[in-house]
Amino acid sequence: MAEYRIDPIGRLELLDADPSSSPIRPMAVYVDFNVETGKLDTGMRYQSDNMIPMSVWHGLVRRWTLPLYADGEALTQLVNGGHLDALLTRVRDGAETYLNNQSNWVARLADDAQNAEAEIARLLEGLALEDGGLWAAADYCGESSPTDLGIRAVMSDEEIQRAADALETEASAEDIVLYGTEDYLRERVEALAGDETEDEE
Repeated sequence: MAEYRIDPIGRLELLDADPSSSPIRPMAVYVDFNVETGKLDTGMRYQSDNMIPMSVWHGLVRRWTLPLYADGEALTQLVNGGHLDALLTRVRDGAETYLNNQSNWVARLADDAQNAEAEIARLLEGLALEDGGLWAAADYCGESSPTDLGIRAVMSDEEIQRAADALETEASAEDIVLYGTEDYLRERVEALAGDETEDEE
């Protein structure tokens, strides 16, 4: 069993829209490693957020940024399969914590620990999905017909939600996470209703 572990992550679970940057760009994803406790965590932040936690600033927590379109399953396998154990142990063993002249606990890494940290960063950089990513529903659907989308002129909110879920499931098979799916389908339904009203007139 791996010495260091994270909670299992789905293949597309690390893709979440970042409205602070662009609706179709994902939030930044990172892995944190506490050199004192040996705890690994993953997290997300807005790309516009430049705040750095003091624990990261002082080196007590080492932070590695993942590719924008990171494969959550591949990350889980890399960590929980024990493939980073030796490197993480080198980082932890080579970390010296001390009280600086501002009375803050900080950590610095020995040369071997720095080399291990760089190798971890290199391995994490290779976790990007080959295809897919985060797409606006309108771009993904293109010229799809109402029949293709499973919509008609009169639909309840629940029916639109089910159609959105089906479309998102279809897209996920291509490693695509859709953004704004329900709103897009609702606009298409309203357009269909308007067309039918004009035809009746």
